[in-house]
Amino acid sequence: MKVAITGHSRHIGKALTELFTSQGHSVVGFSRSNGYDISNSQSVANIIKQSTDCDVFVNNACSGFHQNNVFEEIFAVWQNETSKTIVNISSRAKYWAAPSADLKTYYMSKKQLNHSAYKKMYQKNRCKVITINPGYVSDNPGDSDKPTITTTQLAETIKWCLNQPPGVEIGELSVWQLGF
Repeated sequence: MKVAITGHSRHIGKALTELFTSQGHSVVGFSRSNGYDISNSQSVANIIKQSTDCDVFVNNACSGFHQNNVFEEIFAVWQNETSKTIVNISSRAKYWAAPSADLKTYYMSKKQLNHSAYKKMYQKNRCKVITINPGYVSDNPGDSDKPTITTTQLAETIKWCLNQPPGVEIGELSVWQLGF
């Protein structure tokens, strides 16, 4: 399997990159650290072009509303490719009724991403679209006073979603540590 991952060099993307490569899969990574910024339209065009031969596209990098733009672009190219899968990394934050002012853009961008994915999920003969809504995620959960899952746990959960039998699609999955 060949997997494209945005935001591959840190946090969730890094855990996914390590998991897929350790299992012998090919990973194409896109991050600001290697010259790909999803807030730049030329970078997005290059990401999409370099991902066309991949089997899975993990839309992980988040920069305002640009993550939704990346989803729309890759879906436009892959929409009729029933063997391909797009995984959107959203957030539990989309459920918040009244986000704090400093998180409002994040909250709204994740709600938009989820809404866009839902609209696409009802089309026939399309690529799979999986939306993951994690709660707090950390590389070192002991460093947080919030209940967190590890990046490795989340990566393994995403891999489980991808390993479902043919014809089975996990459209959306919310996952977090007990304690809320």
